[in-house]
Amino acid sequence: MKDFKKKLFVGTLSLVMLFNLAACSVNKKQNDAINYDSNNISEKNGVFMIGSNIAESENGYYFMAKSANWSKRFIAYYDKSSNESSVLCSKINCNHSLEDVDTECDAYVDGEIVSESLYYNEGYLYFIKRNKSNYMCTLCRVSADGSEHEIICDLKETPDARNSYFSYVVIGNYIFCAISSPDTENETTSIIEKINIESKTRDTIYSYTSIRADIVELSYHDNKLYFRQSESAGLLLSDLYSFDINTEVCKKISDDICSYIFFDDKLIYWKSYDGIYEETSKGDVNKIYEVEEDTVKGSLVYNGSNIYVLNFYSATEEGPFIGLLKNGEIEDRFYCFENGTYVPMYLTNDRIFAISYSQEGQYYAIFLLDEEGKIKDIVRTDIIG
Repeated sequence: MKDFKKKLFVGTLSLVMLFNLAACSVNKKQNDAINYDSNNISEKNGVFMIGSNIAESENGYYFMAKSANWSKRFIAYYDKSSNESSVLCSKINCNHSLEDVDTECDAYVDGEIVSESLYYNEGYLYFIKRNKSNYMCTLCRVSADGSEHEIICDLKETPDARNSYFSYVVIGNYIFCAISSPDTENETTSIIEKINIESKTRDTIYSYTSIRADIVELSYHDNKLYFRQSESAGLLLSDLYSFDINTEVCKKISDDICSYIFFDDKLIYWKSYDGIYEETSKGDVNKIYEVEEDTVKGSLVYNGSNIYVLNFYSATEEGPFIGLLKNGEIEDRFYCFENGTYVPMYLTNDRIFAISYSQEGQYYAIFLLDEEGKIKDIVRTDIIG
């Protein structure tokens, strides 16, 4: 049973698609200067770094849900105050439930959803869908109540959906989107585009070419884009870069990186088979955690109070876990296969969302956190994951 659970976990991780590197190339097109709050950080809280099928707003959480027979995808909503789940639909007499929706429901999403692409920003929910007839991946957005649907732009044709990766952030009136369709045998080019939401215009501001070129885990901090770049499918051994939006200066920060976050204005990154480091804005680097047998690589995520570590591949019998990183140690380890089967997916200030696998089915579950950030209880939702 443990072997099956490990395969299940690794199978889910295959959606994460992460790798190794080569070089830096920039499209020298002049961009209009963008001046954002220097303290603004815009990044996803998906535990699997590229993104998430969960997004948080001021009043609740959005989920990319499945119908009971898995034939349809739709958007579900979980209210923070009432702790109740519902279908994201503004229609009064709509025939929908958390087990099924019809095609006229506001919540229904037509097309194949690109996993880990759900994102919330200033009253809109963003996601990427793939048209099965022409393989085109399209960036879309929906109003917070589900009543308004808008296609922003087509991104790329993806005949092989398994090898097409997207990672994006929404900053003001712009979307910065990394697009990768790596080829295992031939050189391909991965790009970062700057998309104007109102005019729909698109500019390629960065490109990278190699055998199986990948750009993943795009985020924004202090007028810079951060991302991991790799070649030849070097699993979880990517190079970390920053790219200044206004000057178009690209800088390599470190190599062999499997995850990174920002914490108290410091850059924290996990160097595979080595340790976790923090780097200040002045460039001072300090090692804050030495890897052990079961923490050689994994994912970092931060909720404004605590840093959490999710290990991916464990050499021990206990298997994958999520835990708190404090004072150079990982505390309060929750083993994903010890009591049930859980795959952590998304972190907020007081809870961790996960996919729960059981005889009843595959549902979103909630790990409730206490004031110290430790898991105190687990609650299953009615939303099918």
